[in-house]
Amino acid sequence: MSSTRKTWSLDAWPPKSPGSCAVSTSQIFAQHIDTGDHVIIINADKVIMTSDKANRQMIYTHSGYPGGIKSESFAHFHARKPADAVRRSIRGMLPKGPLGRQQLTKLKVYAGPNHPHGSQSPKTFEIAGAKRR
Repeated sequence: MSSTRKTWSLDAWPPKSPGSCAVSTSQIFAQHIDTGDHVIIINADKVIMTSDKANRQMIYTHSGYPGGIKSESFAHFHARKPADAVRRSIRGMLPKGPLGRQQLTKLKVYAGPNHPHGSQSPKTFEIAGAKRR
């Protein structure tokens, strides 16, 4: 059992690419241990992709039945469900297996600036070397 203190961090994403935002958020996570920190990401609908990647990158889902594969562009997926698009980007950066799934349950992503976690008193997460475009 770990003796780490569980904290809540609030990360308000500016209009940047999802990869650079996900890297800034993944700084809280350790790759080999569940630190217990909860991360709240707001403004997921303002994420942008560079150089037409949103239309070229395809998102695939499968229903489990033969011929049940579906595909859509990242731009269409982000327009439908911006929070799920961001969560999917961060999920790809986490470890695969039970530890990564456990860490992903502590990630809360919201499309707008509002979130229901005000009673946890989240601290704003800032990275000193982060640049804005």
